[in-house]
Amino acid sequence: MKQIFYTLIASIFLTSCATIVNQPYKYVTVHTTKPSNIIFKHDTINAIDNKVHLKVERKNESLSIVTTTDSLVKSIRIEPKNSIMYWSNICFNFGIGMLVDMKNPKRYSYPDKIYINSADTSGNYSIYGQANNKGELYLHLSLPLINPSLIIPENEGAKVKMGIGGITIGLDYFHSKKQ
Repeated sequence: MKQIFYTLIASIFLTSCATIVNQPYKYVTVHTTKPSNIIFKHDTINAIDNKVHLKVERKNESLSIVTTTDSLVKSIRIEPKNSIMYWSNICFNFGIGMLVDMKNPKRYSYPDKIYINSADTSGNYSIYGQANNKGELYLHLSLPLINPSLIIPENEGAKVKMGIGGITIGLDYFHSKKQ
């Protein structure tokens, strides 16, 4: 009986997805539309190619970023959200891990990419890029779940076949602002 009790207690404390998987920090990339300086935690960082990579500590506090250009100073606050690992506790352990992760700062997350319009005076930001930059190269990898195929052999009718698994690889190169 004691073994079952200890096993149950151990399984409750070892099933918190955010505590186990998330690191105590997260990397955030800040994109600006014009050359800017980013002020983060009293450090001024020059944006190279209008991009800055920040190492942000996970906690239940808003993230404060200030961007400065030649003529404008813009302050932005980004509120923390519960990470996907925190919500995955519902699927993997019926929500028990959420109780363990409740007070842990690793449960919080910020967007991976933050896009700031340097000409806008409001404190708004976007988590989606407004336009792709000329000369950028993107690699796409995906694992499709279902692969449909249409096969038309000679002298026979069309056949539709379905498969599971596979891999998709793609390269995108932007030779102009939007193409």
